[in-house]
Amino acid sequence: MATLTSAPTAKLRAATHADVGALAALYRSAWEDETEDEATVASWLERGGALLFAAGDTVVCALRWREAPYGWEVGRLATLPAYRAQGFGRWLMTRLEALAIQHSVPELRLTLSDAQRELLPYYTRMGYRPCRPEDPLTLCKRVGGVWQRQG
Repeated sequence: MATLTSAPTAKLRAATHADVGALAALYRSAWEDETEDEATVASWLERGGALLFAAGDTVVCALRWREAPYGWEVGRLATLPAYRAQGFGRWLMTRLEALAIQHSVPELRLTLSDAQRELLPYYTRMGYRPCRPEDPLTLCKRVGGVWQRQG
């Protein structure tokens, strides 16, 4: 009788500086046009943070953010191809929004490249809208701040 084996369960956690190399490798693996290096990843972690899913020792999905004048700039979501379409990205986006609310961050903003235009429906379903009509690839979502406590 054959035994069933399963992949390690992916666990959600905050990234640390010990993850810098794995995060840089994930971004390069997830996106063909990415040239992410460890210094860039470290800079994001110093000015914000990252959430990730790890299956064993492998980082399979990550989302990073950093402080900006309007709230938080959200970086490119990266998921290893074998782990796509399993809800990891949506889970990270939802967790990031909850974290922003906890910290009274008024707005999340992300910018897509022309090559990422096909991701617009994905972010629109999560409530992101163009910040300005003349720039449909820069998306915003109000999530926290003083305006929530009024009323």
